[in-house]
Amino acid sequence: MANWSELPADVLKHIIGFLPIQDYHRFSAVCRYWGMMAKERRHSPAQQIPWLAMGELEDTKKRKFYDVLEARHYYLDVPELRGTVLCGSSYGWLFTLDRKLNFRLVNPLTGECYDLPRPPPFNKGHVESEIYLQRYLVIKGILDYDPRTRSDFTALILYGASYTPAFWRVGHTIWTTITGIRGGPDDITFFEGKFYFLGTPCTNSYSKFYTFEVGTEPKATKLELQVPCNGDPNYCWKYSNNQLNSQ
Repeated sequence: MANWSELPADVLKHIIGFLPIQDYHRFSAVCRYWGMMAKERRHSPAQQIPWLAMGELEDTKKRKFYDVLEARHYYLDVPELRGTVLCGSSYGWLFTLDRKLNFRLVNPLTGECYDLPRPPPFNKGHVESEIYLQRYLVIKGILDYDPRTRSDFTALILYGASYTPAFWRVGHTIWTTITGIRGGPDDITFFEGKFYFLGTPCTNSYSKFYTFEVGTEPKATKLELQVPCNGDPNYCWKYSNNQLNSQ
């Protein structure tokens, strides 16, 4: 009988590169050696349509995920996600905030974590409950690059009632607020080396569009784009991407 635990590491690494997330977990359960290989930092499952991260079960504290392709729920025991609110995701990493406002990036497949600085104050001079802050302090978080492939990645968040943007880079100890966006952004994304902000629609039904490059002064630059809203924020992004690709 073949001893699966004796397969060479380079063969296992090659196999992992073809596995979708669900098979990645099945792979890691074959034996202890395969499980160690699956969790090594340099190995990642194949790209696919992302799972949807949902709530946790009250009795087991397992986190529920939904696989769109299989139309099936998966329940994973990820200790790093217990009791946390999910504030965003990029490249398979989740932004998590616990009751004490400890802010972290967590990879639910490997358990890898990055501790992030505490988010900026929600509303200076006004005290909110821990439960309220955990749910509403950070609106959204994104990354420019995958921390598995680049150690100099940058995180960007929208926080507080005004959706104030702020960024953090590896080595920094605080979040730096980004200025120059009138009225605050409605959404953020990363596209071909730059962060982009979709501003609050004006009275003429056009949204303002801004860009921000890390390394410059922390101020967003307004782009000369006319982005019609049509009452649909998704239409704004689709229209904007078409405009950017044509430039």
